[in-house]
Amino acid sequence: MTRLTIGAGCVKALLELAVDKGTDRRALLKRANTMLSESESRDNRILRDSYQWLKAAGKSLCDEPALALLLGEAASLFDFWAYL
Repeated sequence: MTRLTIGAGCVKALLELAVDKGTDRRALLKRANTMLSESESRDNRILRDSYQWLKAAGKSLCDEPALALLLGEAASLFDFWAYL
């Protein structure tokens, strides 16, 4: 069975946005069950499930239900290509 992944840069961008919105980085990583070291290199791949957990935890911790939309608004398309 294939395990779906996402580029670590996308994960890092979401993490940084959640922190900018007031989320404590350590609390978010602990709650999301994601290691920061996994997202340090853009060459790494993160399990999609981990990204989903991070997104849900970020939305909850910074009380921003539209966190993913804000991420899309904050980044240019070129930024996302650079993360893939």
